[in-house]
Amino acid sequence: MWFSPWRRILRGRSGDAKPSGLRAGTKFVEEDTGVEYTYDPVMQNWKKRVEPYSAIVCKDGSTVWAEDASGKTIASGESGVDDASVIQSAIDSIGSNRGKIYISSGIYYISNTIEIKVTNGAYPYLSILGAGGIKFGGGTELIPLNDLPNGLLKISGDTSTRIVSIHVSDLAINFKEGTYSGISINLEYVSQVNFTRVAVSGVKGSALQAYSAWDSSFLNCIFYDSRDSTNTKPMIELTGSTAPNDCENVRFINCDFVNNKYVVIGATYAAATKLIACKIHGDTINTYKGVTWDEHSSFTIEGCMFVAVSPAIDEYSGWNVIVGNYFSAGIDNCITLRSDHNTVVGNNMLHGGDDRGIYVIGQYNIIESNNVKGYPRGVDVAGNYNIVGGNILRDGNYGIYETGDYNTFEGNKCIGNTSADYNITGSHTYCDEYLYTSLPTDGFAAVNKPIHYYDGASYYLAVRDGSTWRKVQIS
Repeated sequence: MWFSPWRRILRGRSGDAKPSGLRAGTKFVEEDTGVEYTYDPVMQNWKKRVEPYSAIVCKDGSTVWAEDASGKTIASGESGVDDASVIQSAIDSIGSNRGKIYISSGIYYISNTIEIKVTNGAYPYLSILGAGGIKFGGGTELIPLNDLPNGLLKISGDTSTRIVSIHVSDLAINFKEGTYSGISINLEYVSQVNFTRVAVSGVKGSALQAYSAWDSSFLNCIFYDSRDSTNTKPMIELTGSTAPNDCENVRFINCDFVNNKYVVIGATYAAATKLIACKIHGDTINTYKGVTWDEHSSFTIEGCMFVAVSPAIDEYSGWNVIVGNYFSAGIDNCITLRSDHNTVVGNNMLHGGDDRGIYVIGQYNIIESNNVKGYPRGVDVAGNYNIVGGNILRDGNYGIYETGDYNTFEGNKCIGNTSADYNITGSHTYCDEYLYTSLPTDGFAAVNKPIHYYDGASYYLAVRDGSTWRKVQIS
């Protein structure tokens, strides 16, 4: 048995007796098995590390080093100068095997991109764990020393080989409020890459850039204070091209996106993206967009909170589901639907802004069971063939304002709107609460449903039966 006083590591074999009365944190490594124990002076016993790490990165005064599970040094250098290269050496030591790297508590200054990549068609199946990073100023914190245009952390496959099964957790990436530009996390050609309890702050550029990422997730992460001098880079940028290189099934669950300086999330060719129980908070009210996506993208946005972003949701590609979200006071244009086949259900838009709660430009959308309060136009429908039902639209200028046609409005409750509850202009639109002064013509949106009709002298209930209107006078 021998002892390294610099690192407080005892080494021996599995049958050796372990001493007592040692300092906290003293380690015993069984060189024949690789099993590691840590001494607990309170309990005066040794605690076995059940699943030893493949490599550990540590800092001690002026030195940064990485060692493997047996305590053998992988790399070492000057603290604050060689941090990135030591972390990279720990990653490279895994080769194409499965491994777990622990980066111990401390501030690591990063001068080069840390990469997990494909080499000769092979890559590691890797977990990188910090000592807690969901807040800044404690745990494991990575701080750049210069611009990092390729990313502080880059995980990249290529067109022939995707990197699969990478997990990163419990660390912070802090660009110090816009001191340096670049990308915090850069993903290319990956699948099943997962981030948990990771905090990203202050980058002049994108906090996350993902190209052709599949089936990957971000759980309990914070993206804070992203900015770009030209206001052209989203905080989160999801991109792809035509299949099979699209960005698909990227999930953000219980994440916070705070104080963005442009668009919070922007997507192109990003199919089946999910935002669940997230908070999206702009920097200045109604200056920056929340979530926007264009062609060949689709989103599920559920149970999220939007604050100080306008439009909060701005979509250019259909087949999206927006359900159960909360939009805080003063947001203009909470939801803008520019495309078709979207479902918007059960959202709360309270104490509105200066424009619309829900703006429907596309066709074949379902707007149902939303609570919209205080907007000049609660639901503004400029498109055709949409269904708007069961909503509460109150305390604005208009509850429903329509300039499209062939739409159906049914079961809505409009209360306290100063100009009119309904403004219906479509000659083929059905509204169960609207008073028609002329009977709609061919192509009426609802057959065999009654409308209220006034011919200038009497009031009727009228039903279109095939091509014929049947009327019953009620006054």
